Amino acid sequence: GYEVVVHACHVENEGLVDDVVRFVNRANLDGVLVLPPVSDIEELADKLDDMGTRFVRFSSRLGDKPWKQVVTDYMPAIMDMTGYLVGLGHRDFGFITGPPSHVSSQKRHEVFEQALESHGLSLSPSFTAEGAFTYESGLKAAKKLLSLKKRPTAIFAANDEMAFGVMNVADAMGIRIPEDLSLVGFDGTPFSTFVIPALSTMIRQTDQMATLGTKKLLALVNEGQDAAREFETMVSPRFLPRESTGPAPKS
Repeated sequence: GYEVVVHACHVENEGLVDDVVRFVNRANLDGVLVLPPVSDIEELADKLDDMGTRFVRFSSRLGDKPWKQVVTDYMPAIMDMTGYLVGLGHRDFGFITGPPSHVSSQKRHEVFEQALESHGLSLSPSFTAEGAFTYESGLKAAKKLLSLKKRPTAIFAANDEMAFGVMNVADAMGIRIPEDLSLVGFDGTPFSTFVIPALSTMIRQTDQMATLGTKKLLALVNEGQDAAREFETMVSPRFLPRESTGPAPKS
């Protein structure tokens, strides 16, 4: 019995918080679902709280009001991925980050470092390249990492789109995937099965997250805070190995 109203936000806009506040006041909404990266803006969450607006935000970091959040728990999937590649003999790992200002990018980086440390490994700064969650930034990052005299044998790109850029550059340089380089993305986009070789990736449980967030919001709207507390907060992606990962090349 509810209708969905979509409001496009431009995270680079300096007046974003005031724009969202005006929209919420004008639209007389029952509740709001806030998506990343806008959901990571604490000032916006504080203002919505001050207004008495019922909202649930999707985020990568657990806050002090979990009944208002659906949080991606990166640890299980990234640990599975790292352990899988270590088991295939990989010891030299590259990483392509997302935008440093995005909490999701920060968390993927942080958890990957922890996963490597659990195997007695570390992420070399020279094997780390900054991306922007875009195909073009994946191309640029791949050129940096794959042009090194000693290059990583496995690369984790913080999203699938950047991983596709790595595939393009590797092909142009005559680097075979997975024989010479193993590659893993993140998001589980449909295109990850269209490319050759099919991309190993971490499947984000978007249906589960959307359902959980909506149920939490409806509980807040209709029954209050205590009802929303009854729902889970953390949702874990799932690592899915495909043809883009294989044994580490012999030196």
